[in-house]
Amino acid sequence: AAGAGPTGEGTLLRSSDATWALGDDGRHRFRADFDGGNLSKVERLREGSYQLWTRADNEGGAHETGHRTWFHFELSGCGEGE
Repeated sequence: AAGAGPTGEGTLLRSSDATWALGDDGRHRFRADFDGGNLSKVERLREGSYQLWTRADNEGGAHETGHRTWFHFELSGCGEGE
């Protein structure tokens, strides 16, 4: 689903398959569709600036803690200095 972010700026995207393509040209790609990937939401604030949300450790599992002690995702499509 896509819509206005909580501040009314940018684009907020949620993805069931944990992949996002953002930016004016869609070149910034975030992925968490692999074992241990825990990125749950990405919000584009402005070109080249994003807010990220991660799932809790072992979210949905028997040992869920509510803590976030690791961050496991991939970002591609960025140039030097971005």
